[in-house]
Amino acid sequence: MQTHLIEIRNLTVKRGGTTILENVNIIEDNNPTCLVGNNGTGKTTLLLAIAKIIPANGEMKFAGRELGQEEISFYVEGMDPYGHLTVNDYYDLFKNLYKTNVKDIFGIYDKWKNTRFSKLSQGTKKKLLLELIISQPHRLLLIDEPYANLDDESKKTLTSYIMDEAEKNIVILTSPSKELVSEVCRSFYDVARWRVY
Repeated sequence: MQTHLIEIRNLTVKRGGTTILENVNIIEDNNPTCLVGNNGTGKTTLLLAIAKIIPANGEMKFAGRELGQEEISFYVEGMDPYGHLTVNDYYDLFKNLYKTNVKDIFGIYDKWKNTRFSKLSQGTKKKLLLELIISQPHRLLLIDEPYANLDDESKKTLTSYIMDEAEKNIVILTSPSKELVSEVCRSFYDVARWRVY
């Protein structure tokens, strides 16, 4: 049997006993892949299910095998970590936990290293969290709405990084529209078709 980069078969996702998504099937060899849809269609829910953060029934294989949660790195819009820690604290914690340095692709460390997370702008908070997520060892990278709250220069930086990342690892993004991710994604899936109303 042929293996594919992404094989999600007959996936059903429930939240609080209610079925949210049903019969999700994605068989894909293009990378990166994007899950598109309006707010409330279940993009983030599907991403959380793929990340094994919320339970789902069905089959998920990546490059022919199931991945352990430690092989998956994900960013979900709205993450809110400890506000009292500084950028430097997060870099140090990351280095101690993963035994590797944070990839400062946005160049935020020198400017913001002594600033508490709670005092950063929304865009800089997102840049820090994205840097932590992409630096974590992984085989599968999941990013929810990667370009929200980013300036144009940071969007270009992230696009370049994602394209390089897709040469080595599997990347799945979400977006409210195809147009926002058309430069980076090679395949698109409308999540609304799996949504149970």
